[in-house]
Amino acid sequence: MGSNETKLSDFESAKHQKLIAALLENHSLDAAFKATGISRNTGYRWIGTPEFQKAYRQARGRIVQAVIGRLQSMGAKALAAIEAVLDDSQAAPAVKVQAGRAVLDLILRAHEVDQLEGRLEALEAALKDRDVLEGQVAP
Repeated sequence: MGSNETKLSDFESAKHQKLIAALLENHSLDAAFKATGISRNTGYRWIGTPEFQKAYRQARGRIVQAVIGRLQSMGAKALAAIEAVLDDSQAAPAVKVQAGRAVLDLILRAHEVDQLEGRLEALEAALKDRDVLEGQVAP
């Protein structure tokens, strides 16, 4: 570590983790500070550091990934429900149209994401090739 860098003590790290948890659970910064017993000045100072921001983004990312996982696990049930509506001879035509539109919308979105992913990969490859040619990175 350089002379200007400081290592967080276990206490500070634990307090940081408590503040991160409080930020994820509360509706405002002040509520998070109050929930953790951290002063406003200290809280804002911590939040302003790149290390804290990185840890907060990682924690928030883990929550988002967990939510996405739950949504994906519900996908099969949702698709079965839509299929049941489409196959139900007693379902109102408007309901069948709505279910059909939902399926078509999802298909189109998936296609768009796939197309964008391909374009992004091509751009990343082109940038890497350019950087290699200019000697900025190793091949």
